[in-house]
Amino acid sequence: MLKSLLIIIVIIIGVSASTGNSILDIREHYKVLWRTVTFSFFRSKYKTLAKVFLAYAALLMWFLVFSSLYRSFFQHECAPGSYCAEAVPFSLTTEMTQDHEFAVTFIEPDVVFVEGGTYVRGDCSGSQLVQPCRQVRIGGLYVSKFELTVREYQQCVSAGVCSALDFGLLMSKVNDEWSISPKAPAFGLSWIQAEAYVNWISEVSGKSWRLPSESEWEYFARAGSDSSYYWGPFDDCTRANTLVGRDGCSGAIGAPSPVGSFEPNAWGLYDILGNVSELTLDCWVRSYSSHGDTAEPNLSGDCSKRVKRGGGWHYSTGIKVMSRWPMPVDRSQIDDGLRLVLDASEVSNSITEPTR
Repeated sequence: MLKSLLIIIVIIIGVSASTGNSILDIREHYKVLWRTVTFSFFRSKYKTLAKVFLAYAALLMWFLVFSSLYRSFFQHECAPGSYCAEAVPFSLTTEMTQDHEFAVTFIEPDVVFVEGGTYVRGDCSGSQLVQPCRQVRIGGLYVSKFELTVREYQQCVSAGVCSALDFGLLMSKVNDEWSISPKAPAFGLSWIQAEAYVNWISEVSGKSWRLPSESEWEYFARAGSDSSYYWGPFDDCTRANTLVGRDGCSGAIGAPSPVGSFEPNAWGLYDILGNVSELTLDCWVRSYSSHGDTAEPNLSGDCSKRVKRGGGWHYSTGIKVMSRWPMPVDRSQIDDGLRLVLDASEVSNSITEPTR
């Protein structure tokens, strides 16, 4: 009996690994089985009862074997409207050549040209994190009109360069009626993942795409405004997907929205506040005391953490254009993403002329 039992356990683990079922799924059944075996060996006066439990456990294990095999051979596809962890939720424009190399028809970001200028970075009456305030000069640059989307990021995943997005984690954070759009912002990205994408698209496109410095980010987020929000001095839950938990707020949808769902700032940039936080090049420091008065990123701080700006749909509430947070380079929150920029010197025929 014990020999048969061990064979069953081996079969269950093998089938679980080959069909994608987590071994954790059968852990509770295995516990029942183990308790039954030990009960049988060490409490001999209950042998009859132990045999009953042992038979039950054996039948349960065989049931799991056959159900796993059935799913493996007959249920490859997700049911309509359901979610499958291994499934990509949309098709990509890719093709495989005979030597199995990807020929990717990739999507470059739609950009807006932001003219150079000066502004006051930080908040002169704010906390240590946003002081000392200082006038900063920024050069002209091209800025992605939208945050990087799921569709755009999945191109890098399909090319075998970027790690996959955690759709399972995302779906655990939203309600059952919500479904992800390929135009949703790429989510849950660490700084390391963001840099991998930047390096990939730069190589594929032949342009030097990069993350913005936080001084650049605040400049184009403000879009000429000196208020706490690019639309004015007070928060407004109809302007951004970020004010989670506020009843009656159209911005509080509790999930990422397709990019461009809200009105842009004065310079034509969408979702600067809300949807996903946007990673920058800067190393984390608790004040601006070591920052210069140019657009250069501060790389003298704790570079195991990088600065993110703008706030997201899940964690950040009451966000402002000067707000800043640290994030370890190898970690992320579910609403962390990115926006790309391109130096003006990188302009080619594929990028339109300045729009402002």
